[in-house]
Amino acid sequence: MHDATGESGLSRYFEQTPWPIALLMGPDHRFSEANPTYRKMFLGNRSDFRGKTVSQLLPEAGAQGFLALLDSVYQTGTPFEGKEAYFEIIDSNGKPKDFYLNFSYSPYRNEADKIIGVLASIFDVTDEVKSRHQFERAVEVSYLEQQKLEAVISNAPIGIAVLIGTDLRFERVNQKFEELVSPRDYIGLRWEDVYNETKDEILPNLLREVFKTGQPYNGLELTTRVERIAGQLESRICDYNFVPLHSPSGVVASLLVQCKDVTDRVANRRVGEENERDLVDTLESMSDAFFALDKDWIITRVNDHHVRATVYPREKQIGSNLLDLFFSDPIYKDSIYLHS
Repeated sequence: MHDATGESGLSRYFEQTPWPIALLMGPDHRFSEANPTYRKMFLGNRSDFRGKTVSQLLPEAGAQGFLALLDSVYQTGTPFEGKEAYFEIIDSNGKPKDFYLNFSYSPYRNEADKIIGVLASIFDVTDEVKSRHQFERAVEVSYLEQQKLEAVISNAPIGIAVLIGTDLRFERVNQKFEELVSPRDYIGLRWEDVYNETKDEILPNLLREVFKTGQPYNGLELTTRVERIAGQLESRICDYNFVPLHSPSGVVASLLVQCKDVTDRVANRRVGEENERDLVDTLESMSDAFFALDKDWIITRVNDHHVRATVYPREKQIGSNLLDLFFSDPIYKDSIYLHS
């Protein structure tokens, strides 16, 4: 750029330029002009900037490499353009203030084509760069979280699926989830389409309620009819957990579905309950008093005849130590019967 406009024309140019711009004269880069935008951004709106060097008014510029760039442009005449350069200053209140800047340093020449200064044009891209960095960090965190979730889903010992949208479309299922029923497609399909043989609205309605309220659901031993072998419907009993997964804005974006088939566990428990009832019936039908102890002499079971014979109610005996309850008197301490 040449000094061909005259002092008044140069001043008008600076005042009318909307982005920060400054003219630095001489090899020590003394401020000759700086428009209001530049002064507000970097000089604290001070008006006594003319004649002072960049080192005096912006001492941070040297440590951050900007003075070396100015020296190079002044000495070689080769313009320089910087993209998204980080620059931090201490403002007039003593607080750090940082920027990301696109900038150009151009040699400023007189009518004899001699370099007499450097014209600095600055474009503040701080908001754009910081927003992009935040997005990139969010994407990185999201990716890491996604990888963690993927690892949890893949290695879980129970069936896990991820559903998206209130139409309950499958986004992810693990192998344990697929093994719950006969082979079928999942990804991209709705819950009702995947399990069209069940004609069951209970689970889809519960899932949509979690989407609506954002509240987790825990259902134990729910029975549904599904095909585990193609063409053969059978009743299966499962424990379910429906966990809402929220977006950064707090909206429920998807559901984590945990499912464990507990049909065999329930069947075994029911067999045990039946055996227990049979045992109780047998003990109560005995004509003799009966009690059972564990290894620590704790009473675990008594029949009605024993209750009547000992006069202690059943609830007092169960869980009590036999010796403490019936033989607490010191006269029994050396009893041959007890020691045997």
